[in-house]
Amino acid sequence: MTQSNGISRLRDLAAAIRRRNVVAEQVASLVGRPALIGHVGEFIASRVFGIELEESASAKGIDGHFQGGPLAGMSVNVKWSTKHDGLLNVNPEALPDYYLVLAGPRTPAVSSRGSVRPWVIESVFLFDASSLVARLRQRGVKVGVATSVVRALWDEAEVDPVSRNPALTLADAQREALALFAGGEEAKVPVRADLPTEASKVWRTIRDSVQDDDELLTPGRGVPPTNQKRFRVGRIGQDFLRVDVGEGGHPIRMPANAFEAVVGRLRSAPASTPIGAIHEGAAAAGTVEATIREATGMRVSCASYLAAILEHAGVAEYVMEGHQKHIRLQR
Repeated sequence: MTQSNGISRLRDLAAAIRRRNVVAEQVASLVGRPALIGHVGEFIASRVFGIELEESASAKGIDGHFQGGPLAGMSVNVKWSTKHDGLLNVNPEALPDYYLVLAGPRTPAVSSRGSVRPWVIESVFLFDASSLVARLRQRGVKVGVATSVVRALWDEAEVDPVSRNPALTLADAQREALALFAGGEEAKVPVRADLPTEASKVWRTIRDSVQDDDELLTPGRGVPPTNQKRFRVGRIGQDFLRVDVGEGGHPIRMPANAFEAVVGRLRSAPASTPIGAIHEGAAAAGTVEATIREATGMRVSCASYLAAILEHAGVAEYVMEGHQKHIRLQR
């Protein structure tokens, strides 16, 4: 890198930091504390879950107490992690009654070099702290900073988007509040809970065929395909599926009605439908990409990923029409 290029990048970085500082001031004015992810997570949790926060942000092991419902009076330590890597900071010398964890996209516990870690909430977990420590010690796990918690315990503790922990059941208003922090393009996507019967069958098929952390390949070119790209299924919720793409694992969240709209088009189309993935500009009419955008309002390109998931689930198959790759319902 030349010195001139280095100075140019420093100028760009300085400008970005100035913009960040302006946003940080706005965040701090809203939460009443410095714009650090821990403080902001506590503020969000207090509003969504009815938690009265401690006056001092330095209270040992406890951020506040639940004010209502079956957990009323119970102490809680709130944690917001920008990625869900299976690690949890636990202080066995100062345990609260519960750990409430707000987590970003599921990712392996590897180096963050080259990746982006936006402040988003993909899932929420509630752990009974004493029970968690006891079960970890039974497994011979060292409890402390960056404690490794097995997937089964996370699944038991989940309260959103899938409700698995009976200790805390969320109301629709609470789920809607959490959805505000899903982040980026996906936060703007309308998700229908009242899927028609046929669409529900398709969605159930997809949910039964794909699992978190599955690695799939984009359609690529030709049949048999070339130039395919790997991507990972990052999260399957009750009414959405998130894929992580590229080296940095950029998340793209696709609602259930995106799948329903595409399958509906495949059913009504006289022949196959071109995938037509396009990252910039308007999608061509009659393509999978255009169908997704019309149904959801999304502008991020996801036709290749959705088509690959339909093919993997046995709902659709790839065909070539001239030089274009199409999909059609499985025959």
